[in-house]
Amino acid sequence: MARAFRSNAECTAGNVSASAQRGVERRARILDAALELFAEQGFILTSLPMIAELVGITHAGTLHHFGSKEGVLC
Repeated sequence: MARAFRSNAECTAGNVSASAQRGVERRARILDAALELFAEQGFILTSLPMIAELVGITHAGTLHHFGSKEGVLC
């Protein structure tokens, strides 16, 4: 899932602002971290703060991009 998103981000990199590109890249990093933690611990035992810590951002940052843990799956 994250790989397809990242591939799409690379295709559109020339068409977006630097700020928007950073957002796309951050979302991809969050997805990668979430997939890693879901695989290791399962969905129920993984929290957004755990995902945020792995990415190196705040819990609020994950909420900004996805709204909820369930939002990461959509």
